[in-house]
Amino acid sequence: MKPILLSAFFALALTAVSLNANAEVVNIGISTVGLYELPTEISKRKGFYQEEGLDVRKIVVRTPLHVAALRAGELDYSTVTGIILSTSGNAA
Repeated sequence: MKPILLSAFFALALTAVSLNANAEVVNIGISTVGLYELPTEISKRKGFYQEEGLDVRKIVVRTPLHVAALRAGELDYSTVTGIILSTSGNAA
């Protein structure tokens, strides 16, 4: 009985991996782990991103580097707003 259960578990795990293989990777920059990122974590755990075909990865980046990472394409989104807004007027 145990080998059958183990085989079923691995089959389901491989199916889940193959479903995420076509997901679009989205990098979200956060400055620190904290309560302000709770909405993104809840959305990830409830599967909202997966339903939309997204593989969301939260990346901790020092606050002053968010703008440079966004401009370079290393981040798709940032949860830091103050520094982003202050430099938006200086966009090249």
